[in-house]
Amino acid sequence: MASNRKLGGRAFKVAMAATLAVGLGLAARAYAQQHPGMGQHGGPGGRFAERCETMEAHQAGMLAFAEVRLGITDAERPAWTKFAATVKASSAPMKQLCATTVGQPAPKTLPDHLHRMEAMETARLEQLRQVTPAVEELYGTLSAKQKEMADHLVEHMMRHGPGPGMHHPPMPGDDGAPAAKAPN
Repeated sequence: MASNRKLGGRAFKVAMAATLAVGLGLAARAYAQQHPGMGQHGGPGGRFAERCETMEAHQAGMLAFAEVRLGITDAERPAWTKFAATVKASSAPMKQLCATTVGQPAPKTLPDHLHRMEAMETARLEQLRQVTPAVEELYGTLSAKQKEMADHLVEHMMRHGPGPGMHHPPMPGDDGAPAAKAPN
């Protein structure tokens, strides 16, 4: 019974990482960066617009990275393909938010800030709801070592967020050598 709880927790963590990998972490960071005094790239034309522009490229990079690190096998390929397609399709709410937000002035009042934050969190929640079933299906096909790798990827992303230039601790199997696939 305890192992079922632990597995459920791991599946939740993997779902959260997948969500972050497709840019769900983007919303909270973007909200903070849109506001004056909240970082050097604040303002409506700042990093939020850049992240909106590069969202698909970051998503593709994160999916490719995860696929290699997990060492997806032929047997796991159908679940991986479904997962990747779901991740790509789930970005529609964030793309819509980008389309309506980029180029607009930063909110000036507290209620306006809250409405903008609600829109971002709603987009994130919609993505999470779309991706979670595919994550659970994929996670169920992975070996114990692959699950360990997936759990580590999630832990790292939850601490540091997705994106280029992020610093990360060594991953299981990292010893300075080129990245290897997770053993099956």
